[in-house]
Amino acid sequence: MQFIVILISLVLDRWTSVWKYSPVEKVFEPYLALMQKLFRKEQWKTHWDGILLLFPLLIVVELVYLLLFHLHLMALVFLFNLVVFIFCLKTLRVSDFHDALSNVFSVIFWYLALGPIGAVLYRFNDFMKNHHAPYSQVATDFAGVLDWIPARLMTLSFALVSHFLAVMHYWRQLFFIAPSGNGVLVEQCGYAALGDTKEVSIHEHFSKQIFKLIVRALIVWMVILALIVLV
Repeated sequence: MQFIVILISLVLDRWTSVWKYSPVEKVFEPYLALMQKLFRKEQWKTHWDGILLLFPLLIVVELVYLLLFHLHLMALVFLFNLVVFIFCLKTLRVSDFHDALSNVFSVIFWYLALGPIGAVLYRFNDFMKNHHAPYSQVATDFAGVLDWIPARLMTLSFALVSHFLAVMHYWRQLFFIAPSGNGVLVEQCGYAALGDTKEVSIHEHFSKQIFKLIVRALIVWMVILALIVLV
């Protein structure tokens, strides 16, 4: 089911502009305001306590999923997965390695690992990182943790579809870098995959090459996932 959900979402991204009108802010803003009223900030000892804002939302998502599954409403289970994943996914139409990681690859990884709550967890933390200053630093730190495995899998897939030895040189060298250094790994491996350096990679033509590389890497992910499903 997860393979079909991801495939449909990527096809929609390719052929429609559904992500141009993403409702993420319209949903998360009122939710966050409600949680701030229920759990007053003055009662929190550190900004890390702001992570507690995640749990009510994750619990609701998981309860809905389990209820539909327990009632054997498989069509609704599929629809629920599709809606949640589309909500959490951002467009693949990017020309930046960082955006590709946060928009698509990390969302796919956590959806595969934890189901709908994994996708919601990642997207809500991304929302906190980009839109709410009091929590942006802790959300950025947490995003580094969430991106650690996906960043290495994404860059490994770069090696498989491009200059393998050049990419693997940086991949092995930077594999154990701290979560805060995920961006360094992604950039070094990405530009190595294109056989170029960041300094000369500012032209529109190169942006298209970045996009094509990202698409090829995503195809590798989908092929591997399809093989896992078939086996």
